[in-house]
Amino acid sequence: MCASTVSLRLQKDNGADGQSVVGTMTVVAIGTAFPLGEDITCRGRLILLRPSTRSGSKALSVFHIENCKGPVTALTSLDNYLVSTVGSVVKMYTYDVTRDRLATALLSHGSNFVHRLLGFKEKFLIVGDLFQSVALAHVSMVNHAVSY
Repeated sequence: MCASTVSLRLQKDNGADGQSVVGTMTVVAIGTAFPLGEDITCRGRLILLRPSTRSGSKALSVFHIENCKGPVTALTSLDNYLVSTVGSVVKMYTYDVTRDRLATALLSHGSNFVHRLLGFKEKFLIVGDLFQSVALAHVSMVNHAVSY
């Protein structure tokens, strides 16, 4: 359903000291939808691909696959976070190097069905939704909140 090249923040869990940023990695994020029929809810996946070089040829290899509870409808990058939406839920991810998985940095339930995202100025999202046109959202990582 959607694809985007994003810069993903890599973090390492330091136990009681919290998390530290190890670096960033450029990945191709793909959001999918998998309809299962009329009586079963649609599912989706978030697939991360990274560029690799094998014997002189360039290729994309699967880096990570995350199952979602609905179709992934929009993807973007904001301040080295991967931002994805499943219906009206906006999630921001980092990649946890120690656990080898995506870690949710922010989760916001909105009132609109998001089908387009655009991140700019490291803390703003332009959100295109199916019913109310376009909204400007402010992302606060201090409060872990998205305000429209």
